[in-house]
Amino acid sequence: MMCKFIEDENLSRAWGRAVRPMIGRGAVKEIAPCCVSITGFDNGVAREDPRIRSVLDASLLEEKRQNCHTVANTIFPESMWNPSAPRSALFARYALALPRMKRASTKNRALLKQV
Repeated sequence: MMCKFIEDENLSRAWGRAVRPMIGRGAVKEIAPCCVSITGFDNGVAREDPRIRSVLDASLLEEKRQNCHTVANTIFPESMWNPSAPRSALFARYALALPRMKRASTKNRALLKQV
C-alpha cells in the first residue's frame, strides 16, 4: 500500500498510519509520495499519544530507521527556531549547523547536497 494522503487530528496516529507499510513482513522500502496532515492542536502543540510514539520509535529502531524526533527535526528544525526572531535568524542557525549534519550521517550528505 502506498501512502498518498493521511489526515488525522492526532500526530501519533497519523504518522503510525504513514510508516506502517514499511514495518514487518511484506514491508515496502518507500512510501512516496506521502503527505501527512495533522489537524488537532492544543495551544499550538499537536495532540499526540506517547504510548503510540514509544511503540513506533521501537519499531523504527528495530528496522534500523531514525526515530520520530529525528525525522521531525529534519522536516522542521524546531529546536533552532525562535518565533520572536526574524526568519533570517533561523536560516543563519541552520547554515551554521549544516556541516555538522552532513558529517553526522552519510544519508545526510546526499540529501543535503543541494542545500
